[in-house]
Amino acid sequence: TRLTLDRLTSLSDEAATALSGHQGTLCIGDLEYPSDEFARALAQHQGDLQLSRLSKLTSIALATKLAAHEGELAFSPGYRSGPMKLSNGAIKALAQHQGKLSLPGIPRVSDDVAKALGQHKGDLDLHNLVTLTDEAAIALAQHKGNLQLPRLTTLSDEAAKALAQHQGGL
Repeated sequence: TRLTLDRLTSLSDEAATALSGHQGTLCIGDLEYPSDEFARALAQHQGDLQLSRLSKLTSIALATKLAAHEGELAFSPGYRSGPMKLSNGAIKALAQHQGKLSLPGIPRVSDDVAKALGQHKGDLDLHNLVTLTDEAAIALAQHKGNLQLPRLTTLSDEAAKALAQHQGGL
């Protein structure tokens, strides 16, 4: 089952705890900056979790709590937000998530972050990633599982060779 709450702009921590008990996909739309307690509650949710308009995540503690979530973890900032603002530390923490991880709002990653994402266990969607260094491509090629990079606009020969070695869907 799917529970879609696309227009919520605020939600108490108590309400987040109640919603975390939903059996199925939970989609929460317009909450841009969840609290630590909110993230702790959602980390307990057993189904897929989609935070469709989260536009900024810089707290490593919050990202670590969200990474503990079981099931798909998807972030896709709304059209109003522009690119998602994720700190390198937050992305590294989210890479610890076990299951599908969708981070379509980021246009580039550092080599260091790519190394963390390359170790991610589960499908990885970097939908808006437009460029990769050779080192980042080598790191992402280590990823086991489906790797989605549909918007890459440039790819060096070395990066292409590295990604060709990827084991999983590309």
